[in-house]
Amino acid sequence: MSEHTLLLAGTASSTALSTLLPGEPSVAVGDTPPGFGQLELGPGELVRVYAMPSGVEFDLMWGILRRRALGAIVLVGGPADAAIAEGLAAAKAFAGLPGGLLVGVTHPGPAAEAVRLAVSEALDARAPGAPIPVLTLDPWDRGQLVTALSVLVARMEGRLPDAD
Repeated sequence: MSEHTLLLAGTASSTALSTLLPGEPSVAVGDTPPGFGQLELGPGELVRVYAMPSGVEFDLMWGILRRRALGAIVLVGGPADAAIAEGLAAAKAFAGLPGGLLVGVTHPGPAAEAVRLAVSEALDARAPGAPIPVLTLDPWDRGQLVTALSVLVARMEGRLPDAD
């Protein structure tokens, strides 16, 4: 069985974990980070997901979890300038993960695609030739979240090229 440990961070990460794993007894939300759950993506493919809100008070725990993780999905929200700042900070914070990073833009409404493009362009400008996938993600849509996990796992296993 293939097993992967991934991090889920940022805006609405606890909501996203609860959406991914409804009724999972090990999901911790609210003021009790980290949240944890397991999801079987397919036959013989298990993903362990740790979710924590961003914040200085959790830096020690993030350090411990980063050592075990292969990749991360960071959810960013708000207007483009805030989402860009969060995306750039995530790229710096999770740069050493062997499986890389995927950024999910949670900005709702008709401007979501514009925010996603702005974040993607900022990340591309930061490190040309080292693309980070940027998707529009609704933390209440399980299908979108499973797709994001699948994309990250596929990239980690070399089944997808490094591309936006």
